[in-house]
Amino acid sequence: MNTDSGILRSALAGEPLDDVLVIDVHVHWGRWLTMNLPAAEDGIVRKMRRAGVSKACVNGILNPDVAEGNDQVASAAKRYPDEIIGFAALNPYQPRPMIDELRRCVEELGMRGLKVHQMVSAPAYSPFPIDPLDAAWTQVWEYLDARNMPVLWHGVVEEAVIARFSGIPFVMAHGLSSPATFRALARYPNFHIETASTQNTRWYMAEAVDVLGVDRVLWGTDAPLDDFAHRWGVILDSDLSEDEQRMALGGNAARLLAL
Repeated sequence: MNTDSGILRSALAGEPLDDVLVIDVHVHWGRWLTMNLPAAEDGIVRKMRRAGVSKACVNGILNPDVAEGNDQVASAAKRYPDEIIGFAALNPYQPRPMIDELRRCVEELGMRGLKVHQMVSAPAYSPFPIDPLDAAWTQVWEYLDARNMPVLWHGVVEEAVIARFSGIPFVMAHGLSSPATFRALARYPNFHIETASTQNTRWYMAEAVDVLGVDRVLWGTDAPLDDFAHRWGVILDSDLSEDEQRMALGGNAARLLAL
């Protein structure tokens, strides 16, 4: 633990972190059919304010109707423009072509990135196999690549996609807890990880920074499945310098999002 960090001292004292840009890159929005998450909507913003989170990248990927989920996210971003950054969700099983929904999300709703989830690729959930380089997905990647828009991924994305579309910053959801994966993909400069996980072994942060550099590590919580305050520790209970903590907590995300 870096006991010289002023951020750590302020956090432990319960003081506001007004001079720290904190961006959570992994937050879900909307009511889910299978889980009771009473803080999954406006309650998230109240929790963000109490915990000192400046901005959150929110997505509605777990709404079975992705268009409805995207509309909910856009509505939230309109209500909280300084705090909510919308990420689009796509589903290849729905009748609307993914590229059309992505264009709507970016060009009409103002989304700043894309979230993909294993529910549209893992055999346990998928009615048919997913090829992330088929024509439909390639249209999606090309659109994002031309705009350097980030993708938060939990499934669907494979090494070949990261290698081919170098203009997309790919952020592996829960990536800090997968050292074997981040070591294998570290050679791609557009590969990044975020910190959301129920547990992160303490030395994973040191390993990730050693392998990737601190500029490719972003703070994420998976809220509301996990709590903002609980996830402070993965950054603050580390040997990162205060400048490095600032990068991981928000500076790196701000750069990828061109804020």
